[in-house]
Amino acid sequence: RLAGRRVCKACGQPYHSKYSPPACENTCDKCQGEVYQRADDKEETVKKRLDVYHAQTKPLIDYYSKRGLYVEINGEQHIDKVFLDLCQSLASENP
Repeated sequence: RLAGRRVCKACGQPYHSKYSPPACENTCDKCQGEVYQRADDKEETVKKRLDVYHAQTKPLIDYYSKRGLYVEINGEQHIDKVFLDLCQSLASENP
């Protein structure tokens, strides 16, 4: 999902190449500015960031999982589904 992020240089309007692209490629729907991919959202950079994330977060995941306090939500889904799953998890007494 991160590698698909795009943003308008002029107004900062966010887009996603797969889930919410601009109507005209590389052109902002809001201000007609240039839509681009930030350097820190390129695939190789995202992979490195995720490697660090998993290495540093694994102990926390284990800690909360053992206590029944960890919920995993599939972030590869459409953003509306991710939001729905997150809201349902927060509303649930038993995650």
